[in-house]
Amino acid sequence: MIAYHPKAREIGENVLASGGNAFDAFVATVVAENVLAEGASSLAGPLGVLVYRVGDKKLSYLDADFNDPLESAGRWTADDPKPGKTALVPGAPAGLEALANEYGSIPFAKLL
Repeated sequence: MIAYHPKAREIGENVLASGGNAFDAFVATVVAENVLAEGASSLAGPLGVLVYRVGDKKLSYLDADFNDPLESAGRWTADDPKPGKTALVPGAPAGLEALANEYGSIPFAKLL
């Protein structure tokens, strides 16, 4: 397990030792890095994850960028440039939750 902060690495190793899989360890480690290594990592932005599953040899990419507004009417346009119509919502938290839900074996709330 590799992590910027030694305590984050320890958290990931503990997740694996307690029966979690690699996705669980990744999610827990990334969340810990965001707390322990502020400035080196942040939940206030996008998240990109290259995913390879050995069992089915499937390679995919999770692009958890900033989220779009729920309604297209909330988008800024040149025709309607009124400020404050929308706000960027960081994709990292949703991306980590998606990884935990899709591939993990431990509930996302417990990994947090």
